[in-house]
Amino acid sequence: MPSSFARGSIDFAGRVETAVHASELELRCNDHLRIVGWAAATKPEAPFDKLYFVIDDALWLPVNYGAPRADLAALGPHGRLRKAGFDVTFSTRHIPTGVHSLAVVGTLGGRVEQLRSRISFATLAEPRPTADSPTHAPHYGRIRVLRGTLPAHHSEGRAPGAVRPGASLLVEGWALAADRISVPETIRLLLVGPQGAYHAAVQRRREPEASVLFGVGAIDAGFRACVDVSELPPGAYELWTKITVNGQATSARAGQSIEIMGRSLHWLPSALPLYRTAVEANLTVALPTHIIPDAELLISGKVNTPEPLEGVFACFDGEQTFALTFLKQADRNGSGNFYHFAGLLQPPLTLGEHTLALLALDANAIGIWRLARHSFSVDLYDLTRQQRDETAQLQFGLEV
Repeated sequence: MPSSFARGSIDFAGRVETAVHASELELRCNDHLRIVGWAAATKPEAPFDKLYFVIDDALWLPVNYGAPRADLAALGPHGRLRKAGFDVTFSTRHIPTGVHSLAVVGTLGGRVEQLRSRISFATLAEPRPTADSPTHAPHYGRIRVLRGTLPAHHSEGRAPGAVRPGASLLVEGWALAADRISVPETIRLLLVGPQGAYHAAVQRRREPEASVLFGVGAIDAGFRACVDVSELPPGAYELWTKITVNGQATSARAGQSIEIMGRSLHWLPSALPLYRTAVEANLTVALPTHIIPDAELLISGKVNTPEPLEGVFACFDGEQTFALTFLKQADRNGSGNFYHFAGLLQPPLTLGEHTLALLALDANAIGIWRLARHSFSVDLYDLTRQQRDETAQLQFGLEV
């Protein structure tokens, strides 16, 4: 990789599906990642000849470059940098499962420079049903669930591995054959639940813990799995590892279990109160007062709370709960907890009147914020264009 840094910045990086800027991105298969910014060489101060997105310091992807940026005209000599912008959208279909980094690199003549800022993103594995009926054949290893399950203080009355609706799992571990020497050719993560087993691809990685226990050769036995569990049936699941050594496959329990909660409100911790409080908030949600059946609803907004949040959710009629993408934003004043949230939802609603409540789960187990409430109806009649475009622009001030 180049050793010198270019001028420029990444102004936006987020899923096209949610249109939320993200410092930490989780992308499902066939999601589209949009990256907007600008980049220019420092010596000479001019736009690059070519621009690349470099994934994991290995995969170089040429991108369209030269998008006009009027705001850059005053930055370089003779307005040269006004065409140093980029606005690129690409699919994650062919990016392997796992955690990745993306750098922006440009070339001018024989000189190569990169932006200081990088993007970190994870591509999620989609668990797929498997006809295998796992039988426990011991091999050695360990699994750690790093992200996705509710903290212990939110899991009262449930298994420690309770997974909230819409969450993804980040799992790390290692696996060796029963001889404690052979490193598997392949490793898969299995989720064995009430309706069968599902397998998910993993990203291989080096694992120091395995090498300390079983020698330097075991360092390549590590793996990481970023798993989208949003479409799995609710219920309890055991985590297994399936490995292949010399063409022979074995499966073993990993000693970890999770419980995927349904979309009803019953997954929310019963010990936490549902309350409203005086909070400096700016919640703006554009919602139609009438929608047709099976319509998609785009919910987005921002909120500032005195306590950090564990998640933001949309709850329809007090029964169906959907997790929204939520991201903490940097606060220039260094106070408060500022979050942007968004979601494109298609809840199965019947004809008639309905309610939508926006809820936020407090990360410190103080309670559940009720951010806002909105009423709307699902109708079959043919709306005129004016009626179809009519939306309720709601500025929610929280009640004390």
